Amino acid sequence: MKSIIKDESGIAYAILMMFTALCLSALLFFIFQEPIEVLNGILNDMIADGD
Repeated sequence: MKSIIKDESGIAYAILMMFTALCLSALLFFIFQEPIEVLNGILNDMIADGD
């Protein structure tokens, strides 16, 4: 049993890390999507006022 885990652990770990990273990035995107839009609006207003 240990030999099977040892052989496939690298691949399984890589897949798990990719999946975790994907989930975290999606979660962060959804959390920060609205604040980023608000910040973009503020920045655009500042740029428009500057001109």
